[in-house]
Amino acid sequence: MDAFGHNIEQALNDGYDEVLVVGHSFGAHLGVSVLARLERAGVVTRKSPVSFLSLGHVVPMVSFLPAATELRSDLKQLGNSDAVTWVDVTAPGDGCSFALCDPVAVSGQGDGTQNGPLVLSAAFTQTLSDARICPGAGFAMIEGPLLITAILRKYRVSMTDHGRPVPVAHLTVRAKDGI
Repeated sequence: MDAFGHNIEQALNDGYDEVLVVGHSFGAHLGVSVLARLERAGVVTRKSPVSFLSLGHVVPMVSFLPAATELRSDLKQLGNSDAVTWVDVTAPGDGCSFALCDPVAVSGQGDGTQNGPLVLSAAFTQTLSDARICPGAGFAMIEGPLLITAILRKYRVSMTDHGRPVPVAHLTVRAKDGI
């Protein structure tokens, strides 16, 4: 984990626009712990361009172990962090993960006021069906909230005097014979 943390720190020092840490399944709890440690050490701050994407996590399975006190502390740290944007994506049909469960709250570390994670459904049955609008629609539905979360985390947003925005439908091009 120290080497992983060093790689993240090096990426931050190299001036990348964003550092995205991805943790899948059992590896998601490693991402939680590494990022919480980096934040406690002052390496990751509110000004750091760090985001965490957990996919199909099993974090509560590990956090329920009696000896996992450090992981529970890390969950509380990262859940309350305003330095790391954390988005969790799981599929309701994935019986091997804690689908649509907030790993911080389920692990008993949430107090209802934590910042993260933003829990989203992958909704694979809709994303991978022939009826979807375009190849990027499923990705956009995941990326959109992540982008909005990142903007709201860093900037103050308010309405202008120009009134409420009005949605406008646009034409979407589809493949003649499907995808």
